[in-house]
Amino acid sequence: MILDATAGNRHIWGKNKYPEGVIFMDKEPNLKITPDVLATWQHSPFRADVFDCIIFDPPFYTNAPPWFTDLEEKRQNMKKRKEMRGLNRWYGYPFKTKGEMVRELYKAQKEFARLTSRLCLKWCDIEISVDRILTIFDNWIPIFVQKYIDPNKVSKSKTTVWWVKMVRRGGV
Repeated sequence: MILDATAGNRHIWGKNKYPEGVIFMDKEPNLKITPDVLATWQHSPFRADVFDCIIFDPPFYTNAPPWFTDLEEKRQNMKKRKEMRGLNRWYGYPFKTKGEMVRELYKAQKEFARLTSRLCLKWCDIEISVDRILTIFDNWIPIFVQKYIDPNKVSKSKTTVWWVKMVRRGGV
């Protein structure tokens, strides 16, 4: 069984938004596709070693980058029309500072080490490099690091998206 610990609207799943054997967890109840479990990745409701693998696509920046301005504007308009039920931040930048980001990701990786022996991390080098992020994941050994290039998109961005496969320290 696989846990998608940051399900969001399941963008990483492409067209198959309901794959077999995957549990979707997110803290936001107001998503287009409701998660199976409402919880944070720092404090999940699962017993130890229950998952074969966890997929983790956490927020990767603290402040909205320039290309995000239009989305933020749309969010503000939506917020005026519809109560967001206490969600004060949204869609990928829930951290006020890089320090807060590092602390929360550290807590998450510790929780994931309790739940599984395999972790797949998706990371984008917008504010913190993948090399720096991997130092936070001290319960894990990276076994495969791959730069992701979407063949369907030509990006003008200077950021890089990475997929990192890791195994828990101390064995599988």
